[in-house]
Amino acid sequence: MSHVKFSEIKHVARRSLSRTKSHLKRVSRSILSAGPGRIPGQILEIRLFPDAVQIVGWAALPHGSIRAVLIAVDGVICAQATTGIATPVAEAGTQATAWGATAGWTVDLDRASIGRLTFAVSAVLVLEGGLTEDLVGERSVVLPTVQQIGSLDLPLPEARSCDRVVNLSGWFRSGLGYDHLDILIDDVFFVRARILSIPRPDLEEHIADSDAALAGWQATIEMPGEYGAEFVVTALAVGAEGQEIIGQRVLCLSERSAEPTLDSARVAVLQCRSAAIAGRERDTARIPHILIATHHLGLGGGQLYLHEVLKVMLATGSVKCTVLAMHDGVLRDELEDLGAEVQIVGFAPSQSVEFEQWMYQLVSLVSLTDINFAIANTLGSFWGVELASRLGIPSIWAIHESFSPEVFLRIGFGVQPDLGVRSAFLRAFDLVDVAVFEADATRAMFDHVVRPERGVRVDYGIDLDSIATAKAILDRTATRARLGIAPEEIVILCIGTYEPRKAQGLLALAFEQIAVDFPKAVLAMVGDFDGPYSHAVHRVVDNLESGERIRLIAMTPDIDEWYVSADAFILASDIESLPRSMLEAMAFGLPVLGTNVFGVPELIQDGVNGMLFEPSSVHDAQIVLRRFLTLSTEERHVLGLAGMESVLTTRSSIIYAHEYLKLIEALLVDRSAMPKEVLGR
Repeated sequence: MSHVKFSEIKHVARRSLSRTKSHLKRVSRSILSAGPGRIPGQILEIRLFPDAVQIVGWAALPHGSIRAVLIAVDGVICAQATTGIATPVAEAGTQATAWGATAGWTVDLDRASIGRLTFAVSAVLVLEGGLTEDLVGERSVVLPTVQQIGSLDLPLPEARSCDRVVNLSGWFRSGLGYDHLDILIDDVFFVRARILSIPRPDLEEHIADSDAALAGWQATIEMPGEYGAEFVVTALAVGAEGQEIIGQRVLCLSERSAEPTLDSARVAVLQCRSAAIAGRERDTARIPHILIATHHLGLGGGQLYLHEVLKVMLATGSVKCTVLAMHDGVLRDELEDLGAEVQIVGFAPSQSVEFEQWMYQLVSLVSLTDINFAIANTLGSFWGVELASRLGIPSIWAIHESFSPEVFLRIGFGVQPDLGVRSAFLRAFDLVDVAVFEADATRAMFDHVVRPERGVRVDYGIDLDSIATAKAILDRTATRARLGIAPEEIVILCIGTYEPRKAQGLLALAFEQIAVDFPKAVLAMVGDFDGPYSHAVHRVVDNLESGERIRLIAMTPDIDEWYVSADAFILASDIESLPRSMLEAMAFGLPVLGTNVFGVPELIQDGVNGMLFEPSSVHDAQIVLRRFLTLSTEERHVLGLAGMESVLTTRSSIIYAHEYLKLIEALLVDRSAMPKEVLGR
């Protein structure tokens, strides 16, 4: 038997104690260095699927490494999470932690193996040396006792307060007898949620529904009432099976200040410099020299709206134009060919110091010209109104967006604007001389911020001459053959960039429901491009029995060929002021099936010059498809002719461009001129 000296035992013990102390110091340093109140991670979200419970969270330390994240059910460790995935986004829309882009973790627990309907889920962080740290966010989970049709994921269950604008989201299975989701506030209907709008690859892994790839839903709502009031927000599934609550939250409306303006002294200095330059004497323009502030020069409704106005105005030779665009695009060459000067100025910053530096550069640029009028195009170009105000020139603001200023402040900036930029945006509504809207329904949304006498509707128009030329040149039979359309096929056309509000995924599922009854029908959706929503639409269509009769077509400048070849046009958007594609389809003589939103019912009378249906509902979309396809060929032709007549008499781009010219000429003479009087309204 060997003998160990006491001194050796003491030495080993000291080394072990030293290592333990070292581990403790390192872990403590990692946690404490984060600062007061900081945490090493948390459970962010519990997602309930038909066969699994998915837990999502993050874990990170500024120093040291994490060995594992362990998941416990009712205090018993049962699974190890997959770590190193993309850091999840918190409820506010920002990354949950700044300690790394791959701090996320996730785990799926099998519902059957859990063996009970009510349980608690917690997470434990395993650090170097085997030390552990409980993560924040232990959750109680109650599993539904019937087949689950959906979920309200955000706001989180523990959320108790909310801002004026609230983002709701979750998932919904549209094929189980429930057709749409209503959002109720205190049991009163408030808005219909946008279903089939968020890609959910996580759900695809758990259910075989054809809509699983696109089963996410969302609703952005502006809460009513006074600050301090408490509301019950309910997500209610509605359909042939009746009604079922898929989630509820009790929220208190709390006033939250915008991010404060940093370095206000620097902001004041920059504003003074801009004012000094703007106050310099400039050359007097012989004819109106119009500054155009716009968001984009690519192909899109808002861009083409502006393009039509400028084409007509520049062709008269009575104006000059300088275009300042935040983003370049294919329309730039055409504008320059028409004689406009084009400058790409980048995106408007959302922080005050950067915004004022940017505005200083714009003021410096414009001060070298004889510009004497400004037109801002879209809400995001509010800075054009601000620029006009600093230069002391009149302005028009073309507002296309059909959501409130508060909602735009939440979703319209890449980064939430600070107090200074937020104030500049809201101030523009008071500064502008005339706010132009495409539809009365859109104008009504801004009555509380636009001075009553300064808001006016100007009917949007299109180039009817070019459409007449296309109809004369393009042979329908030959064009259909070139596009691969059989003579007997009935083509229902949807045109628009693939995005959630355009509802291409919902349309595909509605078509699936009627396809067997109308074997000659084909759905052609033009506007496909590379993106998560588009990819999910493709996966949905691939899972449909009628998928071979649903054509997903890339964005194309040769859109006239599709108008000539189609038999009807369908618009499924849930937000549209007045879409250009609908006007073009009507001018081509296509019967239009459009959602009953904003400016659409101001032009379409159901059953007279088109058909209307409610948005965000697979059932309502399939009903209108069935209504149209049941019509005889002659009835379809009559419906299309009535729509064409509605457009040909009132919707020429020449008409609305000349109304812009009237406003410009009147305001250059007298900035107090009333727009409705100028236009004879």
